[in-house]
Amino acid sequence: MPETTYSEAPIAVFVYKRPNHAARLIESLLGNEPVRHSPIFVYCDGPRTPDEHHAVAETRRVVRDRFGARCEMVERVANCGLAASIISGVSDLVHHYGRVIVLEDDLVLHSGCIGFLNAALRRYADDRRVWHVNAYRYPIPRASAPVFSRLPSSWGWATWERAWAGFEPDAVKLERAVRAAGLASHMDFGGRFPYYEMLKAQIQGRIDSWAIRWYASVLIQRGLSVYPNVSQVMNKGMDGTGVHSGETADYDVEIGAASEDWPAEVIEDQSTYLQMQAYFGNMRGSLVRRAARRLKRAILTG
Repeated sequence: MPETTYSEAPIAVFVYKRPNHAARLIESLLGNEPVRHSPIFVYCDGPRTPDEHHAVAETRRVVRDRFGARCEMVERVANCGLAASIISGVSDLVHHYGRVIVLEDDLVLHSGCIGFLNAALRRYADDRRVWHVNAYRYPIPRASAPVFSRLPSSWGWATWERAWAGFEPDAVKLERAVRAAGLASHMDFGGRFPYYEMLKAQIQGRIDSWAIRWYASVLIQRGLSVYPNVSQVMNKGMDGTGVHSGETADYDVEIGAASEDWPAEVIEDQSTYLQMQAYFGNMRGSLVRRAARRLKRAILTG
């Protein structure tokens, strides 16, 4: 991959077979001023069945039409799946650029999203307590400034090479480490959402999620994620068109301009923790009755 003189972090965009979603994402992305100074890489997964060839080709046409020569396209012939695509793409880009911003095709961005992510990448570039920057903020009350949480979100995010080096792809090793450290309940926000069960589902082959493995990797290192005070993205993929999601309004948010008044301390914000714990508890209901149904809808499945 050639060296560039771009001043902002590279942007990795992952698309598959939803041309309308891809067009909406690209339109919102190009509305972010820092994109003019960012290298853009679009990873296009291949079709899983012959029936998907047309939708895959149409999605790639949309990417070419909207981005033109502004992006480098990586077009897969075979279907890799989202997890393998993201792990490969992120690993390649952080190796070459030291940092990366990651977007999937079902997102719509606020015009300040890329600016916020780049500002956080600069602010915490050398702070090894910080592993991840979120663009998405859950449907909880707005804060006055960014905060820290244990939970990385996969809906618009950024990280550094020094953090991604700690990603452990082996879910068996991760589950053992979480169990040995007594972190299962900690991972689940005190039993409010079945993230630990998702990790075990990854081992059993019931899901294929890079993000549950990333969360576990960050958790066992006691890493933290930066959250915006207001969401910088909304997810428009919970409309029944996605491979890993059903139709739900559980994650709907409003987007707005984010503060860059960074926290004085790098420590998990307890108010945010309690708000997220209550949100997860209200959303999921009984763990026994609903955990299986939520696995494919969960925010970290991908």
